Amino acid sequence: TVAIPMNPSHGNDDSFYASMIEALYGTPSAVILGMMIINGIILSAYFLSGAPIILGLACLLFVINGFRWFSHRLYDQKARGLKDRAVQRQFERMALLGAWSTAATVGLFGAYSVFAHPYQAASILGVAQNMRYLGGVSGRNASRPYITQIQMALVSITFIFGLIFSGELAYLLIGIAVGFTLLATLSSVRSIHEVYVSRLQTMRKLEMLAKRDALTGLANRYALMEQMEKWHSADKPFLLISIDLDNFKHVNDMFGHTMGDDLLREAAQRITRHYTDDDVVARVGGDIILAGDVMSSVNSTLARNGFDPKDPALAEQKEQYFQ
Repeated sequence: TVAIPMNPSHGNDDSFYASMIEALYGTPSAVILGMMIINGIILSAYFLSGAPIILGLACLLFVINGFRWFSHRLYDQKARGLKDRAVQRQFERMALLGAWSTAATVGLFGAYSVFAHPYQAASILGVAQNMRYLGGVSGRNASRPYITQIQMALVSITFIFGLIFSGELAYLLIGIAVGFTLLATLSSVRSIHEVYVSRLQTMRKLEMLAKRDALTGLANRYALMEQMEKWHSADKPFLLISIDLDNFKHVNDMFGHTMGDDLLREAAQRITRHYTDDDVVARVGGDIILAGDVMSSVNSTLARNGFDPKDPALAEQKEQYFQ
C-alpha cells in the first residue's frame, strides 16, 4: 500500500534525495543569466586587453553556459518529479560538472588578468568578477554543500595563485582576504546545509501528517483522493472497495473506545496485507475503510484472496466496474 512514514529520514530516502537534486535545478533563469553576465565581463576584458587567452576563456564559458542550459531543459523533461535515484544521480553529476567548470574558468580569468595585465582595466574586471562570484556562490547549492565547497576552492585557489605570482603587494593582500573568505565559507556552507535539510524534513513531515490517519497509520481521505486523481490523469482504471466493520458501535459501547481503537488498528493491518505498493488503503471516517486497486493489480489481488480471476462471473463484474 502507499507508504506514509511517520519519521522521514533522508539517509536512504529516494524521495528526499530527489528533492535535494531538484533544488539544484530550482532557479534555471538565475543561473543562465548569471553565466551570461560573467561571459559579458570576460568579453569586455578581452576587448580592453586584446589578449587571446581571455577570448579563449570567454568562448569556453559560452560552451559551459550552453551545457548548463541544456542540463536544466533535460532535467525538466526527464527527471523533475521522478524519484529514481540512479536518474537523479546522473543529473547531480551534470550539475556539479557545470558548476565546477564555471568556477575553474572564472578563477583562471582572474588569475591570468592580474598576472598578465596588472593594474589595467582587464585586471580590475578580473578581480571584481572573482570577488563577485565568491560572494554570490557561497549561499547557493545548499542542498548539496560539497558542490559549493569545491566551487569555492576551485575559484579561490586558482585566483590566489595568480595574485601571488603577480608579485604586487596590493594583489597579495587581496589574496590573503580571498583565503580567509574561503576558510569562512567552507564552514558556513555546512551550517546552511543543515538548516536547509532541517527545514525540508519539517515540511515533508507536515505533508505526510496531512495525508495520514493518526489512529491506524493508513492513508486518509485527502491522500486517497490525490492518488485517485493521479490514476485518472495517467488513464489507469481502478477499482474502489468500501469496507466497514459490522457492529463496531457495539464494541465501542460495550468495551470502550480504547478497545475500539485497537480493533480498528488490527483491521487496518489485516486489510493492508492483501494489497501491493501500487494500491492505496485509506480510512475515511469512523470504521469505514476504502481500498483503491489499480486495474493492473486487480487479478493478482483476487488470486491472493482465493478467487479465480478467470471466473466468468468475476470477469463480468470487473467489466461493469471499469466501463
